[in-house]
Amino acid sequence: MLRATAATAMVLVLALHALRCAADTQEVAEVAERTIVQPLDHFATNPSKYILPQTYMVLGQYYRPGGPVLLYSVGERAIQASDLNSSWIAELAKQTHGMAILLEQRFYGDSIPQADTFDIAGQENLRFLTIEQMMADIRRFVRTTDIRDFTTQKLGNKDLAELSWVLVGGSFAGSLMAWTKYRYPNLNAFVLASSAPMRLTDEYWQFDSVIAQRLPCAKLLSQAIRRIDQILDSADMQRITELKRKFGLESIESSEAFAEALTIQLPSLMQAPFTRSVGEQISEFCYRLEQPPLLHLSASSNDTGTLDNLALITREYSQHHRLIHTGASCPEGDDLGWLWQQCTELGLWQTAPPDQGNLQWFEKRLRSRRLTAAHFQAQCQVCFADEARMENGNLAANRKEQFLMFAEEALFAYTTNVGNLSGSSLFTAGELDPWQHLFISGSGDIDIDGNNGGSKLVSLANKLVIKGASHAEDLRGFSEEDSADEQSQISRTHLHIEETIERWIQMRDTGFS
Repeated sequence: MLRATAATAMVLVLALHALRCAADTQEVAEVAERTIVQPLDHFATNPSKYILPQTYMVLGQYYRPGGPVLLYSVGERAIQASDLNSSWIAELAKQTHGMAILLEQRFYGDSIPQADTFDIAGQENLRFLTIEQMMADIRRFVRTTDIRDFTTQKLGNKDLAELSWVLVGGSFAGSLMAWTKYRYPNLNAFVLASSAPMRLTDEYWQFDSVIAQRLPCAKLLSQAIRRIDQILDSADMQRITELKRKFGLESIESSEAFAEALTIQLPSLMQAPFTRSVGEQISEFCYRLEQPPLLHLSASSNDTGTLDNLALITREYSQHHRLIHTGASCPEGDDLGWLWQQCTELGLWQTAPPDQGNLQWFEKRLRSRRLTAAHFQAQCQVCFADEARMENGNLAANRKEQFLMFAEEALFAYTTNVGNLSGSSLFTAGELDPWQHLFISGSGDIDIDGNNGGSKLVSLANKLVIKGASHAEDLRGFSEEDSADEQSQISRTHLHIEETIERWIQMRDTGFS
């Protein structure tokens, strides 16, 4: 009877939590936009000589003394008010009596060097776009921001000194927040990192291994990709031109760039929350790929019907969506900054599995064999070839090697709980996330539900795996399109996060300076 009562109570709690989330998503919170002046180079002899205005937004209406300050980053793009006032972050602030601050990262959105100190058109300033500078931005923000400007609560200097900052981010932004805490262990902050790649690699071919498990027509798609490779490898320019024309991509000269554009819609679909509409899109993709072709765009008898179907799908997709950077030309704006970070520090290229050593996956690959790290690195040379934008003439190879060593040290520290890092951090991960092979790992599963199912907390690394979820879904929250089981899982995750933050607040006077 006791077990049944506890189970009933948990169902009621989750139901109330779901209703609360649904109600609060319709509430639009007031967001204030501000700017902090950061040094362009935190490590220069005279760091104040050149400045960088960094944009941030604040939601302070829910704050009560003792509540957390949630410093939230969306990573490699411009920020917008909806990232706060209509997101689960606003709900988290409300339920924890906290303040939410959305910080735009340097060189993204409006957070770029001032025109009167630097030529914005010149890319040579990208040398100041580094993880080290980003971490220093966050550290300075935490240590210098006076939250009294954003709350009606009366706070004294002692209150400010005892603030509980929580660094929140998803995907790369989650990694950035975790790296910042490792770099500055005395920073008065905890870490909530969702879907954060903590293991860095230049060739992340395992991305497609996760997609293959979720894509019903993976075998057919692999056959079409291998057929495309056969044509590209033939060096027959007439056949290659005909192939590109079939896909509506004849304007792309490079075979590698052409191969990159072929299945560009799948990664975005597979990273998206697995809602009803996303499931329908995946089913539609496979249905169309499996159908006898209604229209052959080529008279060649060697081209299979699957290849023609893939061509039709790709043509329609490219007509209705702006194709992201395919190597045919260099990106602009935020995309250029992200390419720079991949080239000089992060890597994380989505590649085909290597020919040697992974034959099982290579024969099931979902992208062309031409998509290797070397292809992407060559694109780095094209877009950042000017010596003024390089260090030592090799795209900061030394800096990239050094950052990789730093990332490996941080990964080891979190997984072995050096300096109580595990006690001050929580990593969340979707069970279906294509980036899962790069996430932090641990041992000693602890079920947060008290039984042998559902979400589990890995005690060593503080990693919470969300059943049925994809990329950073817990930060998104859930929608009516989500299945009842997925809504339950995310609700459980949200409750656990709220409880974890409350526990962090209780221990804020220990382990931090």
